[in-house]
Formats: sequence, structure tokens, C-alpha cells
Amino acid sequence: MLQYSRNIKHRSSRALFTKGYSLVELMIVITLISLILSATLFQFKGSILSVSPDTVAVDLASAINKAREKASSGVADINSRTIDITKALVKPHFGVTLSSTPTTTDNGNCNSNCYPQNSICISGQNFCYVPSNTITFDRFSGYTQNPDIVFITSSNRKLALLITRSGDYYIAEQIKGVWYSKTQLQNLNQSAGGKY
Repeated sequence: MLQYSRNIKHRSSRALFTKGYSLVELMIVITLISLILSATLFQFKGSILSVSPDTVAVDLASAINKAREKASSGVADINSRTIDITKALVKPHFGVTLSSTPTTTDNGNCNSNCYPQNSICISGQNFCYVPSNTITFDRFSGYTQNPDIVFITSSNRKLALLITRSGDYYIAEQIKGVWYSKTQLQNLNQSAGGKY
């Protein structure tokens, strides 16, 4: 009887160590894990792609404001007073592009008197600018050498961040081929009684 109980213990312990998972069971587990991971990554990628041009404009305006403040306080380092629009944003902004040149060359109803500078017609007024990927603010004054503009474009919206020579900035949006200032858009929105 003692011998019989030893054989049972020996067989049961050997069965625990030799019992494994079949290839089919392993494939099912791996497939389930990969499905869960791909669903999670898809949701994460979708949230990154949903960055709006407005958010990018606000982030860029904040970076410009910081560089201008440093320039006004007299910081000697030119890199601290310069914004490179290709490197200005730290946060990911997939689906939104920044450029110093417009996607369209429509001048609206404005007569361009900006030669040799470029111009864009915003709310019936010319904005003259010199396209550049860098914006440098002068030490102590906080002024720029030239007015500048940054075009913020996504698949369905076009914004422009206008930087005046005094370093102030304004936002405009292109709707049906015409550029409007944000203040004019707010007035249109209120008179239409809804969202524009």
C-alpha cells in the first residue's frame, strides 16, 4: 500500500510538470492579446489625430509670447528670442501643418501695395508680410524686423497667425476661400444666430 501511494504521488507530480499548453491554446492567447493591444493603440492614435488647428495656434502663440517676453526683458541669447515654426511646438500635432507660405494665393478684394513684401487680404484689409520660418524679436523692444505670418492647416480648416512688427499677433481663418479675422467671425456668428 505504501508503494502504491508513492506511485500515485510520483505520477501526479510528474503530470504537473509535463502538463503544458497546446499550440492552439497559445495561439488563441496571443491573438487575444494582440487584438486588445491594437484596439488600445487605435484609440490612442485617434486621439492624437484629433488635434485641432485652434489648439496648435494657441500653442504657437504661447511660444511666440514667451520669446517676445524674453526679448523685451533684454535676453542677449538670440536663440531664446527666435521662434522656428518648424520646431516651435513640443506637443504632437499630427494632421496639422505649419507653413510660412499660404496654400492658396487668393488676395481677396484688397489692392496689394506691399511690394516687395507678400500680402494677404484679411477682412478687406491688406496684411503685408515677409515669409520666413523663423521669427526673431529685437532685444528690449520686442519688435520683429518684419511682419510675419504662420499658416496652420488641417484637412478641413485653414488658420493664419498674423504677427505684426510690434510683436502683437492675431488669428484669421479662411472660409470658402476668403480670409476673416477672428473678431469679424465672432460678429458674423452673432448676427447669424449660431456657430459659424
